[in-house]
Amino acid sequence: MPQFQMTLTLEQLDWLDPNHPRRLPEVEILKEKTFVGQKVVVDNRHFQKCRFEHCNFVYSGGPFAFYECEIRDYTVFSPTGSANRTMKLVEALKPGFGKGLPPY
Repeated sequence: MPQFQMTLTLEQLDWLDPNHPRRLPEVEILKEKTFVGQKVVVDNRHFQKCRFEHCNFVYSGGPFAFYECEIRDYTVFSPTGSANRTMKLVEALKPGFGKGLPPY
């Protein structure tokens, strides 16, 4: 029996207007795959009904999506690149969060 289990649905694909000159990188669609004890690169992937056990999610800030995915047992999140820089900025600013909003 797993120590931890959750279902995850989260989309961060940042779709653009098709007439916009900038195009997003192609997104790989992975359906009904099982990942056990693997390093899983999240960027530019859309996971659909996948299962993850004891995985290391590596994320560097690109578009991604999870649809009805199952996460079992404990996983690790390893931000790299711009995602890591964002996490460091949020952590540094954390003491000031919630103490009022800056002027617009």
